[in-house]
Amino acid sequence: MEPRCQAALRRVVSRRMLLASGAQYTALRAVVSEVPPPLTPVASSGVTAGDAGLVSLFGSENRVIRTRERVVAVTFNAAWNDAGLDRILGELARQHAPATFFLTGDFAYRYPQAVKRIAAAGHGLGNHSYNHPYFKDLTVPGRIRQVRAAERALRAAGAGRALTPFFRFPYSETTPAQIGEVNALGFADIEFTTDTNGWKGTEGGMTVARARRRALDALRPGAILQMHVGASGGGTDVIDAEALPGILDAVISRGFRITDLRTLLARPSRPPAGR
Repeated sequence: MEPRCQAALRRVVSRRMLLASGAQYTALRAVVSEVPPPLTPVASSGVTAGDAGLVSLFGSENRVIRTRERVVAVTFNAAWNDAGLDRILGELARQHAPATFFLTGDFAYRYPQAVKRIAAAGHGLGNHSYNHPYFKDLTVPGRIRQVRAAERALRAAGAGRALTPFFRFPYSETTPAQIGEVNALGFADIEFTTDTNGWKGTEGGMTVARARRRALDALRPGAILQMHVGASGGGTDVIDAEALPGILDAVISRGFRITDLRTLLARPSRPPAGR
């Protein structure tokens, strides 16, 4: 990672919980105060001028990186098991490609060694709620507890400096109000341009070739690809892990570079010129 990005990441991640300023914080302050305190002390701090990159992502679901550069971000969700992790980490290492892994707190609790391995490999770790509920079915305090509990679980599992201020909603179901809630907790919402749908498995009609095609059909400057680490129901066949080598090879052969989402923390994110 570039030194500038590392410095920005340390400034942001070293805080246990960031709070957004202005209207978002004012609107949610009363609600957050009703939530039971975390299991361990959480030092909160206002967002500073040095956090401009993070703040520029607030108020949006961020399904694409706002750039004209031929870059693509690779991300993985993990909530079931770690069946595909060995192959995924090996392929990312082969291509020297960075990725961001959005883990549920429950996954981090059950697979702490997986959390440590991802962090040790130099990838980013994001928050994907504690146990992947439908946020629309929760109260505001309930949603806040999901985010906080997941962060605690990731830290307890050894995420360390790999932990990012990025949150991804379960099922990618967002609303402006819910995005405001996670922003007020200091997290930028990072969704995706396309999902390979490898998580559906062969029983859901997916194949390695179809997963690869979905990823490549979505290629554009700033695309964010979503894949999955494991398989549901205790399965061990992970289509995304099998498809990853072909996806990375094709992305690179088409003149794209795999970018680290954490570079967004080093600079404000702006829309491409002309928009």
